[in-house]
Amino acid sequence: MKKVIYLVYFLLLFTSCDAGKEQKAAMIAKSLEHGKKLYLGNGCAVCHGKSGKGDGPSSKNSVPPPTNFHDPQAFRIESSVNDIKLTVKEGTIQQGGAMPAFDHLTEQELHDIAVFLKSIQPTNVMSALE
Repeated sequence: MKKVIYLVYFLLLFTSCDAGKEQKAAMIAKSLEHGKKLYLGNGCAVCHGKSGKGDGPSSKNSVPPPTNFHDPQAFRIESSVNDIKLTVKEGTIQQGGAMPAFDHLTEQELHDIAVFLKSIQPTNVMSALE
């Protein structure tokens, strides 16, 4: 049910696109699914946890603790898709955090991870892709 809510949530954001609703829904679902796979496959869950609550197996040893993506107020930098992409790419070490840079990821991969992380935040529809 939660995935359906997020899919509808992002579908509403893309209503100004020329593509048909099915195509938009497919693009969103693909981006979310790819972002989740990248999140799990690149070690993000080791610190941030499988569900993104900052409770991964390595979180106890991380100073400062990993961000809980379910709490937009907990972000050390900012929580827009572009800010998340930049944070993932550059890491947070320069800002006093513990996250390394993931600069090996492509722009599309960074985007998909950011969209996935944005999708698990409790936020309103209009600000989701700011």
